[in-house]
Amino acid sequence: MSMPKLIPENHVAINEHFANFTPSERISRFGFAVMHAMCPNEMHYIDGSDVVVQQHLEDGGNLILAPYHQSNLDTPTTASIGCEPPFDLLRGNTIIPAKAPIFKLPLLGGFFPHMGGHPAFRGKDFTKDEAGLLLREQCKDGLTQLDIDYINNGGNVAIFPQGTRDKDIHSPQIPNLRQGIARIALGVNDPSKLIIVTAGIAYRSKFPRPRPVVVINRPFSPAGKSEAEVIELTREGIQEAKDIAFELAA
Repeated sequence: MSMPKLIPENHVAINEHFANFTPSERISRFGFAVMHAMCPNEMHYIDGSDVVVQQHLEDGGNLILAPYHQSNLDTPTTASIGCEPPFDLLRGNTIIPAKAPIFKLPLLGGFFPHMGGHPAFRGKDFTKDEAGLLLREQCKDGLTQLDIDYINNGGNVAIFPQGTRDKDIHSPQIPNLRQGIARIALGVNDPSKLIIVTAGIAYRSKFPRPRPVVVINRPFSPAGKSEAEVIELTREGIQEAKDIAFELAA
């Protein structure tokens, strides 16, 4: 079944397509290898967070990976994390929402669906009138439910909680987060089986070859927390990891 045309009006058909999409293991392995070669991450873990993630996944738990977002390179960098232990356990069972234009690229666009990629639409993709605002909410609700269903079926999610790139990376504070990550985390059947793993990303260089520094913070469980608490804990985790990543990359 071919992918529906990537426009917001097709969001229901797009979600159905990816909910029933069967990735090729061979293409997936090759795609992750390409991402890792393009963005070879320098990984750092706070307080044994790698051990916590490893144990949680081996025990059958699920996670949401929530990195800081500052650059278009963050998508391949996040995919490249899937080649690092313990995150290699996420390959083949993690959905990665990413802006729709990525899926139109000649190389990455063909590989990304097999790596768990799913197109998401940005504010600029919608008109500013009432119909456009309604369509935007419907798209967000549909993608949120797709992520929830994916976790309920044993999968994981990687998402940029900011929703868009931080255009002022030198600001002391990261931008406010969207509500999506909290809605996903608290919308699953059993939040106690889920952890949120925040991460900071910085770059020693971006061109001609990216040199990412990735800091993985201490995971936390959303169980028993309000949406506001999940958002604040995620924000604090990303902020701390981002600050450390930028110090290491300086």
